[in-house]
Amino acid sequence: MTNIINGTPGNDLLEGTPGDDQINGNGGDDTLLGLAGNDQINGGSGNDSIEGNDGDDQLNGNGGNDLIFGGPGNDQINGGSQADFIIGGAGDDVINGNGSNDGGEILVDFDGGNDTLTGSSDRELIAGGDGDDIIFGNGGDDRIFGGEGLDQVFLGTGAAEVILTTGEGYDTIYNFDLSQAKFVLLPFFVGQDLDFGSLEFSDTNQGTEIIGNGDLLAVVVGVQASQI
Repeated sequence: MTNIINGTPGNDLLEGTPGDDQINGNGGDDTLLGLAGNDQINGGSGNDSIEGNDGDDQLNGNGGNDLIFGGPGNDQINGGSQADFIIGGAGDDVINGNGSNDGGEILVDFDGGNDTLTGSSDRELIAGGDGDDIIFGNGGDDRIFGGEGLDQVFLGTGAAEVILTTGEGYDTIYNFDLSQAKFVLLPFFVGQDLDFGSLEFSDTNQGTEIIGNGDLLAVVVGVQASQI
């Protein structure tokens, strides 16, 4: 049985039960908290803070500039029409930005798991974690960081920046538009020396391998080494 908890047009603090809940914030800038159970939480039109906690939750920001945290479990998280900050948490999450506001969105899932993160027509920062992630940039000028693991990155139509670091795994990058996309190095992020002068580029059957400090960083599909 699903417990239904409804908010008001004002600013609400709503907390679920240990069971399966549907929490509807409605209007106002709400704080919506799930507990255990597989919950559905709907933000509404305001600037909401949403936390799923345990369970396989479906979290929907809807309108407003929302902060959404999935927590443990295999969650499905949908941002909304404005600029949202979305954190997946542990588990294999599916995260969709859905925004169309020029303020940009942030989609992050650093807690591991094999996640699917999908951007929107807006500009975004999309960051995977330690698992084997699938990232779709879609439109907008995105900055994308796959993290560790064997990630697949599908760039969109905007001027994307793909962040390269050393570590376990590598990124396979599709739809790399030489006229718009570029690579960014963050050596301080992993505490290792990494600069463009030390990178090696070699042709493969798929495209180009990028190697830094002896590690395979990325495979750029359909692009020759001489073009990068």
